[in-house]
Amino acid sequence: MASEMTKRRAQERMRTRWTAPLDKVSKDLVVEQIQLRNKSNNIFDTKAWGYIHDEFNKLTALNFKVTN
Repeated sequence: MASEMTKRRAQERMRTRWTAPLDKVSKDLVVEQIQLRNKSNNIFDTKAWGYIHDEFNKLTALNFKVTN
């Protein structure tokens, strides 16, 4: 129970840090991949998502992890 609350608090803190500049970086990376046509059937391929993820972390100096 305690670890679940800790995890929830960490997620809430992460949400509060999202800013307009982070939105712009994210949007620009997505648009770039759309323009490069790295989508099929309106879904980004694995390579495109990997690029978006890696570049977002590099450009923002953050360390978001991919979790599914």
